[in-house]
Amino acid sequence: MVIDEPREAIDAGKGVTSIRIAATVSPTPIHSAPEWPPKDPTKAADERAGVVRLGYLRKGQVVEAKPSIIKKGNCPEGWYELLAGGFVCGKTVTMDLGAKELADAPHAPYMDRPLPYEYGLNLTNGAPAYLRYPTRVERKQYEANLAIGKDAASLQAHAGADGEEGTPWYLKEHPGSARPQVSLDELHGIEGPVKERMIRGFYVALDIPIHKFSGKFWRTTRGLWVPADFLLVHKASTEFEGVALGDGPPINAPVSLLPAPGAPPPSATVQAPAASMIAAVPVPPHAEDSGEAAGDGPGTTLGAGSGRKLPLAWALSLHARKFQITADGKVKRGEHLDRFTVTSLTGAKKAIEDRNYYETTDGYWLRDIDGTVTRPGPPPKDLAPGEKWIDVNITTQTLVAFEGENPVFATLVSSGRHDDKDPTKDHRTKMGSFRIREKHIAATMDADSSTDGPYSIQDVPWIMYFEGSYALHGAFWHLSFGHERSHGCVNLMPKDARTLFGWVGPKLPDGWHGVKSTAANPGTRVVVHD
Repeated sequence: MVIDEPREAIDAGKGVTSIRIAATVSPTPIHSAPEWPPKDPTKAADERAGVVRLGYLRKGQVVEAKPSIIKKGNCPEGWYELLAGGFVCGKTVTMDLGAKELADAPHAPYMDRPLPYEYGLNLTNGAPAYLRYPTRVERKQYEANLAIGKDAASLQAHAGADGEEGTPWYLKEHPGSARPQVSLDELHGIEGPVKERMIRGFYVALDIPIHKFSGKFWRTTRGLWVPADFLLVHKASTEFEGVALGDGPPINAPVSLLPAPGAPPPSATVQAPAASMIAAVPVPPHAEDSGEAAGDGPGTTLGAGSGRKLPLAWALSLHARKFQITADGKVKRGEHLDRFTVTSLTGAKKAIEDRNYYETTDGYWLRDIDGTVTRPGPPPKDLAPGEKWIDVNITTQTLVAFEGENPVFATLVSSGRHDDKDPTKDHRTKMGSFRIREKHIAATMDADSSTDGPYSIQDVPWIMYFEGSYALHGAFWHLSFGHERSHGCVNLMPKDARTLFGWVGPKLPDGWHGVKSTAANPGTRVVVHD
């Protein structure tokens, strides 16, 4: 660890109230005491009993710490006590914010945007992720016969017949849009400078674009180099956003994190994908969310209430219409209603010719098959006055956030797909009353799925785990909100996920990438029901 001043001067403090330190590894764990948490708490020595991991930092993230260093044999470099609470071992951080070991650290996550990073969709089976930028000769060798849009037959003509021994998986034929049936472990074997190969439809989280003599590359947040030729950079957009309810002040305005010194600005322009290309690329299904543990961070502030009150309705059908109901009970079709249009309801409902119609406060009626309606359940019986909690209705695919009995925010979700006939395809979201266990600004979700094939989405944003691998989180790869879509998690529009991320507990201290709930920093309750 690099220290600019003698240790004695730091210990003395010199009147300094705090210092800044940067994480040099990912993850850099933050503990509740200057000790390492025991693997088996029942056999822990007295000084380690009760020690837990509070959260972690990602490489390059900067936090403030007390100037004195706690010297202990379990960490020869000494322990730093963070001003926000918790302790980090000196071997995982540095006081030199310009240290060479931080040169490849990803930029600080964007805490004031719907997405904390930029993302790229891999378009080609076998696209390489390099450990370093390759030479032209290496690119020619390791990218031989890889081309966007080249069919399997032409690839095999160069690489050998399908099934021939020695032919790599990515040069073999895969029927239709099926994913290659290879395991994630098979993708990660090192061949020369290639660290791993990707399946078409994988997403990578992008750090910075880099132009070298051998071409343009994107460095990923994992520190790997992917040729830009194989990536379609995601264009962030907000098709809709949740509604702040009532007329009150903002709900718990969180503080935005500042980027680390030297963090690069966001990359320049991003082109929108052509509709034909989107249709041709298999979008990965959402996951049960295995992958690295990550952390939380503040989201955006919810503005003052919109004046709207429950119940709300959203138009979901591309063919939705505004309807009028005459005095004699006849239905008259009106003008087109844009998808994701939100409106308040009066509470009046009429059944006409086997269809239900809901009266809106905007002067028209919404047909049941054209949209969905909020229908939260009752507050938990042991709810404290003003306590925050989240209601998720998997039948209506809606979410409502409450403070006590007062609804403050509502939006659409996509929960897990259900299948009553095939258990292997039944990914319905687990129902019950839970508390958010941990939060992550972003973490990778990947798995070997027997029904959908392997998938991988790096740095899924704004994750809030509430039970096992079930979480609330942002989803930028689909627009199926209002309908089941995921492998069990509750998907949210990224902007809504960021809003809730900053509102729910446990609170994420500035600079941290992830946090776990504790008795002193509890998680918000989440109730999932049908």
